[in-house]
Amino acid sequence: MLLYHVVLIEEGPPGPALLLGLSAGVPVFFVISGFLLYRPFVASRLGVAPQPQLRRYTRRRVLRIFPAYWVALTVLAIYPGLPGVFTDRWWVFYGLVQNYSPSEQFHGLLQAWSLSVEFTFYILLIAPRSSRGASRGAERPVGNASSRVR
Repeated sequence: MLLYHVVLIEEGPPGPALLLGLSAGVPVFFVISGFLLYRPFVASRLGVAPQPQLRRYTRRRVLRIFPAYWVALTVLAIYPGLPGVFTDRWWVFYGLVQNYSPSEQFHGLLQAWSLSVEFTFYILLIAPRSSRGASRGAERPVGNASSRVR
């Protein structure tokens, strides 16, 4: 990814044809990340692991992303300066929702689009569970004991 972005900045889009294939790393990363994130939920549904606790899961995801992002955003907004961060729309940037605001998506820390997508995955992963009351044990394993993954 670093090589791809260096060439993109130096050569401009689309860059040498050989490096265009490197952009495929982003969807591959998201697929692998999604698989790893969903795996504990599948194991729970199959009855081979306990259900992930929504509160613990959410807390870990928030603490994984937000503190470092907030520090980086604040420091870079001060120097060298990022447009839009210290305005009345500060919450858009600190809440990672600039991707969903057409007027703000090219302001702030531009690389944060991937964090915004990742955090959206986290929310979508737990949304069906929290709306069904799964944290109270409403889910049940799928299949019988012989078909479960061990």
